[in-house]
Amino acid sequence: MSRQEKAAIGFYLSVHPLDAFKETIANLKILNIADYTEINPGDNLKLAGIVSGAQVRYSKKGNRFCIFRLEDQSTGVKCLAWSEAYTKFADAMKNDKLLIVEGRVEAVDAQEITLVVSDVKDLIEAVPKNARSVSITLPVRDFDEEYFTDIFSVLNQNQGRCDVFLQLPLSEVEVRIQSAPLRIQGSSKIQSDLEARGCRVEWVL
Repeated sequence: MSRQEKAAIGFYLSVHPLDAFKETIANLKILNIADYTEINPGDNLKLAGIVSGAQVRYSKKGNRFCIFRLEDQSTGVKCLAWSEAYTKFADAMKNDKLLIVEGRVEAVDAQEITLVVSDVKDLIEAVPKNARSVSITLPVRDFDEEYFTDIFSVLNQNQGRCDVFLQLPLSEVEVRIQSAPLRIQGSSKIQSDLEARGCRVEWVL
Protein backbone atom coordinates (compact mmCIF):
# COMPACT_ATOMS: atom_id res chain seq x y z
CA MET A 1 0.00 0.00 0.00
CA SER A 2 2.84 2.44 0.85
CA ARG A 3 4.23 2.57 -2.69
CA GLN A 4 0.76 3.23 -4.13
CA GLU A 5 0.24 6.01 -1.57
CA LYS A 6 3.53 7.64 -2.56
CA ALA A 7 2.74 7.40 -6.27
CA ALA A 8 -0.74 8.83 -5.83
CA ILE A 9 -0.19 11.72 -3.43
CA GLY A 10 3.55 12.21 -3.13
CA PHE A 11 4.00 11.06 0.47
CA TYR A 12 3.16 8.17 2.78
CA LEU A 13 0.03 8.26 4.94
CA SER A 14 0.42 4.99 6.84
CA VAL A 15 3.62 2.98 7.18
CA HIS A 16 6.85 4.51 5.91
CA PRO A 17 9.27 1.98 4.36
CA LEU A 18 11.93 3.00 6.90
CA ASP A 19 9.75 2.11 9.89
CA ALA A 20 10.89 -1.51 9.77
CA PHE A 21 14.52 -0.35 10.13
CA LYS A 22 14.16 2.05 13.08
CA GLU A 23 16.31 -0.07 15.38
CA THR A 24 18.98 -0.59 12.72
CA ILE A 25 19.16 3.15 11.95
CA ALA A 26 19.34 4.00 15.66
CA ASN A 27 22.10 1.45 16.27
CA LEU A 28 24.08 2.94 13.40
CA LYS A 29 23.61 6.39 15.00
CA ILE A 30 21.97 7.87 11.91
CA LEU A 31 19.72 10.86 12.54
CA ASN A 32 16.62 11.91 10.67
CA ILE A 33 17.39 14.80 8.34
CA ALA A 34 15.13 17.14 10.32
CA ASP A 35 16.88 16.22 13.61
CA TYR A 36 20.03 18.10 12.61
CA THR A 37 19.94 21.47 14.37
CA GLU A 38 22.21 23.05 11.77
CA ILE A 39 23.52 21.93 8.39
CA ASN A 40 26.13 23.97 6.54
CA PRO A 41 27.94 23.63 3.20
CA GLY A 42 30.99 21.40 3.64
CA ASP A 43 29.40 19.27 6.38
CA ASN A 44 29.69 15.50 5.98
CA LEU A 45 26.41 13.65 6.58
CA LYS A 46 25.31 10.04 6.80
CA LEU A 47 21.60 9.62 6.08
CA ALA A 48 19.16 6.76 5.64
CA GLY A 49 16.21 6.97 3.32
CA ILE A 50 14.31 5.81 0.27
CA VAL A 51 15.26 6.88 -3.25
CA SER A 52 12.78 8.78 -5.39
CA GLY A 53 12.92 10.78 -8.61
CA ALA A 54 16.18 9.20 -9.78
CA GLN A 55 17.42 10.66 -13.06
CA VAL A 56 20.56 9.74 -15.00
CA ARG A 57 22.08 12.64 -16.92
CA TYR A 58 25.19 13.35 -18.97
CA SER A 59 27.83 15.98 -18.32
CA LYS A 60 29.30 18.13 -21.09
CA LYS A 61 32.14 15.62 -21.29
CA GLY A 62 29.67 12.78 -21.83
CA ASN A 63 30.04 11.27 -18.33
CA ARG A 64 26.93 9.87 -16.67
CA PHE A 65 25.84 11.19 -13.29
CA CYS A 66 22.69 10.75 -11.19
CA ILE A 67 20.36 13.09 -9.34
CA PHE A 68 17.80 11.73 -6.87
CA ARG A 69 15.98 12.56 -3.67
CA LEU A 70 16.64 10.64 -0.48
CA GLU A 71 13.61 10.78 1.81
CA ASP A 72 13.23 9.73 5.42
CA GLN A 73 10.18 10.09 7.69
CA SER A 74 10.97 13.76 8.35
CA THR A 75 11.90 15.26 4.98
CA GLY A 76 14.21 14.75 2.01
CA VAL A 77 17.45 15.97 0.45
CA LYS A 78 18.62 16.32 -3.12
CA CYS A 79 21.52 13.95 -3.81
CA LEU A 80 24.04 14.33 -6.59
CA ALA A 81 26.28 11.41 -7.57
CA TRP A 82 28.97 12.49 -9.99
CA SER A 83 30.41 10.07 -12.53
CA GLU A 84 32.83 8.20 -10.24
CA ALA A 85 30.25 7.64 -7.49
CA TYR A 86 27.49 6.78 -9.95
CA THR A 87 29.65 4.24 -11.77
CA LYS A 88 30.46 2.58 -8.44
CA PHE A 89 26.93 2.57 -6.99
CA ALA A 90 24.68 2.65 -10.06
CA ASP A 91 22.77 -0.51 -9.09
CA ALA A 92 21.68 1.07 -5.81
CA MET A 93 20.58 4.45 -7.15
CA LYS A 94 17.13 3.40 -8.28
CA ASN A 95 13.67 4.47 -7.19
CA ASP A 96 12.29 2.78 -4.05
CA LYS A 97 15.71 1.51 -2.94
CA LEU A 98 16.39 1.82 0.82
CA LEU A 99 19.88 3.24 1.24
CA ILE A 100 22.42 4.66 3.64
CA VAL A 101 24.07 7.56 1.84
CA GLU A 102 27.19 9.44 2.90
CA GLY A 103 28.30 12.67 1.34
CA ARG A 104 29.29 16.31 1.62
CA VAL A 105 26.77 19.14 1.76
CA GLU A 106 27.32 21.27 -1.32
CA ALA A 107 24.58 23.82 -0.76
CA VAL A 108 21.82 24.75 1.66
CA ASP A 109 19.18 26.84 -0.12
CA ALA A 110 16.29 27.68 2.20
CA GLN A 111 14.99 24.22 3.17
CA GLU A 112 16.65 22.43 0.23
CA ILE A 113 19.92 20.61 0.88
CA THR A 114 22.16 19.27 -1.90
CA LEU A 115 24.38 16.36 -0.89
CA VAL A 116 27.29 15.23 -3.09
CA VAL A 117 27.39 11.45 -2.70
CA SER A 118 30.63 9.71 -1.70
CA ASP A 119 29.37 6.34 -0.44
CA VAL A 120 26.20 4.26 -0.70
CA LYS A 121 25.15 1.15 1.22
CA ASP A 122 22.05 -1.01 0.94
CA LEU A 123 20.08 -0.48 4.16
CA ILE A 124 18.93 -4.11 4.17
CA GLU A 125 22.60 -5.17 4.18
CA ALA A 126 23.60 -2.60 6.81
CA VAL A 127 23.18 -4.81 9.88
CA PRO A 128 25.13 -7.89 8.72
CA LYS A 129 27.82 -5.79 7.03
CA ASN A 130 28.38 -3.63 10.14
CA ALA A 131 27.97 -6.37 12.74
CA ARG A 132 30.76 -6.89 15.30
CA SER A 133 29.61 -10.45 15.98
CA VAL A 134 27.05 -13.04 14.95
CA SER A 135 25.37 -15.67 17.08
CA ILE A 136 24.35 -18.78 15.13
CA THR A 137 22.01 -21.14 16.93
CA LEU A 138 22.10 -24.59 15.37
CA PRO A 139 18.87 -26.61 15.13
CA VAL A 140 18.06 -29.41 17.55
CA ARG A 141 19.31 -32.48 15.73
CA ASP A 142 22.07 -35.07 15.67
CA PHE A 143 25.14 -33.31 14.36
CA ASP A 144 27.65 -35.11 12.19
CA GLU A 145 30.89 -34.04 10.55
CA GLU A 146 29.18 -33.48 7.21
CA TYR A 147 26.72 -30.97 8.72
CA PHE A 148 29.47 -28.96 10.42
CA THR A 149 31.56 -29.01 7.23
CA ASP A 150 28.57 -27.61 5.37
CA ILE A 151 28.03 -24.86 7.96
CA PHE A 152 31.68 -23.82 7.88
CA SER A 153 31.70 -23.81 4.07
CA VAL A 154 28.96 -21.17 4.24
CA LEU A 155 30.85 -19.14 6.83
CA ASN A 156 34.09 -19.26 4.86
CA GLN A 157 32.51 -17.58 1.83
CA ASN A 158 33.62 -14.13 2.96
CA GLN A 159 36.23 -13.49 5.62
CA GLY A 160 36.12 -10.23 7.56
CA ARG A 161 36.04 -8.76 11.07
CA CYS A 162 32.79 -10.19 12.46
CA ASP A 163 33.29 -12.66 15.33
CA VAL A 164 31.37 -15.94 15.10
CA PHE A 165 29.64 -17.65 18.03
CA LEU A 166 27.93 -21.02 17.68
CA GLN A 167 25.09 -22.01 20.00
CA LEU A 168 24.64 -25.77 20.26
CA PRO A 169 21.50 -27.12 21.97
CA LEU A 170 22.66 -30.26 23.77
CA SER A 171 20.14 -32.20 25.88
CA GLU A 172 18.70 -29.62 28.28
CA VAL A 173 21.55 -27.10 28.02
CA GLU A 174 22.80 -24.78 25.32
CA VAL A 175 26.55 -24.55 24.71
CA ARG A 176 28.01 -21.32 23.31
CA ILE A 177 31.31 -21.61 21.46
CA GLN A 178 33.35 -18.86 19.88
CA SER A 179 35.01 -19.87 16.65
CA ALA A 180 38.10 -17.78 17.36
CA PRO A 181 40.09 -18.38 14.15
CA LEU A 182 37.06 -17.63 11.97
CA ARG A 183 35.85 -14.09 11.33
CA ILE A 184 33.44 -13.28 8.55
CA GLN A 185 32.07 -10.39 6.53
CA GLY A 186 28.36 -10.53 7.26
CA SER A 187 25.76 -10.46 4.51
CA SER A 188 22.11 -11.26 3.97
CA LYS A 189 23.22 -14.13 1.70
CA ILE A 190 25.15 -15.82 4.51
CA GLN A 191 22.12 -15.36 6.77
CA SER A 192 19.71 -16.87 4.25
CA ASP A 193 22.11 -19.78 3.55
CA LEU A 194 22.35 -20.54 7.29
CA GLU A 195 18.59 -20.23 7.80
CA ALA A 196 18.08 -22.67 4.94
CA ARG A 197 20.11 -25.14 7.03
CA GLY A 198 17.86 -24.66 10.05
CA CYS A 199 19.99 -22.12 11.94
CA ARG A 200 18.82 -18.98 13.74
CA VAL A 201 21.06 -15.98 13.04
CA GLU A 202 21.42 -12.88 15.26
CA TRP A 203 23.77 -10.04 14.33
CA VAL A 204 25.22 -7.75 17.01
CA LEU A 205 26.26 -4.22 16.04
